[in-house]
Amino acid sequence: MGPRLRASLVVCAFLLVVILLPSRAAAQADCAALPDWFNGTVPSVPTFEPKTTCRFQQWAWQAFLGLLDTEQRQPTARYFTWPLPNPTITDLYCNGFCKIAYHKPPNPCGGPATQEVVNATTQPGFVRQDTSGELIDQNGKPVYFTAHVSPEWVAFFSQEQLFNPNTEADFDPRSSFPPGAFEIKSSWRIVKGMSQAERAQYYTTFACVVPEDQTIAPSQQEIALVGFHITGGAANHPELIWATFEHVRNAPDCQETPKAGSWAFYDGKTDCRQTKRCNQPNPAAGPAYPINVCRQSPSGGASPAVAREIASLNASVQAQLPRDSKLRFYELVGTVWAADPSPVAIGTPAPTVNLQDPAGSPLLANTSLETFKQNVSCFGCHNSQFPGEFAGLMGNSPVIYQSKTLFVSHIALFPFFFEADTRGGKTGCANTCQGAPATKPSHVPFQ
Repeated sequence: MGPRLRASLVVCAFLLVVILLPSRAAAQADCAALPDWFNGTVPSVPTFEPKTTCRFQQWAWQAFLGLLDTEQRQPTARYFTWPLPNPTITDLYCNGFCKIAYHKPPNPCGGPATQEVVNATTQPGFVRQDTSGELIDQNGKPVYFTAHVSPEWVAFFSQEQLFNPNTEADFDPRSSFPPGAFEIKSSWRIVKGMSQAERAQYYTTFACVVPEDQTIAPSQQEIALVGFHITGGAANHPELIWATFEHVRNAPDCQETPKAGSWAFYDGKTDCRQTKRCNQPNPAAGPAYPINVCRQSPSGGASPAVAREIASLNASVQAQLPRDSKLRFYELVGTVWAADPSPVAIGTPAPTVNLQDPAGSPLLANTSLETFKQNVSCFGCHNSQFPGEFAGLMGNSPVIYQSKTLFVSHIALFPFFFEADTRGGKTGCANTCQGAPATKPSHVPFQ
């Protein structure tokens, strides 16, 4: 072999290595679906402890599939069999703490307990008092919300007697929800008014729809899933793991607008890069107009590497789901957890966990669930400091400004909300357990 040929081969080998390096790096950044998610059975809800950023994203997708997918042996989605927080904790509070025989019906329409029940309470984030918190879709209809908790969540809450506000106030500040304890919050559009082609791309169900105006009776309607928050316990994560999913046609990223097409919450022509043209609530009084929505932080503000993992996993799952599965039209926006979930200082009662440095998607928000408050992490509201944003609502609560790991769950705060209810000269037990008729829906946050 001549010197020129040897030199040419060396150059070719060098170029080949240079060409292959990026593709190998990209391959290493990939995050793929797990094969047993598509073996014909519904995946189990995850209880494993994620160790890598990809595993956190896989934790989220496995939970989403495990809660919403169905098959012949499990024809009802697991999610619909989980209890609603409000009637569950109201029953525990009244019967266990107040000693008042009481049973709050889970379905004000009189349908089965496994039927979804949604209400039009305003969004979280404490929007300005002169505005409405309702999200109105492009069909001019409000978005409805609901929540569920897992049986493991209820068992923990019951066994520890956390329905008793005094017990909860004295609870060990470092104790946290166990693996398998989940909270779910979801958002839904009304199907009526959708085209047949649009409806075909949504996960739908029939639900009991409870209007914000309590003079209007609840009614059975078909609804379409647009947003899905998953919050769950895992070993060594007392702050819980937080993830959110959206329908792929909810809204575009703000920096990509104007963006033509059929969107649930965007008209396809408004430039959302201009200040205050999008993500703005309607005035409190007056007509409720459709709201132009965009996503402020793509992938929840994740780093480029984590964003690639999220995109890769979304593509992997969507490609392997059956063609007739409506879940193909949903995507993981991101997952967030505490970068350092350990106690800040051993021996100090508070704060119990460091939530100031979120990992994964540090600005995670759902365009249908935090439309008007997309500039903070989930931990901006869900942290161990209580009551925080709820201070003005607490009245004569038995606990003021304490820090407990448990308080990252706002559902866990229900007993304090009940105790702080001082309407009409009555307090706590009287209002919650003897005030409103049993069939009247409560609008305490989270159904």
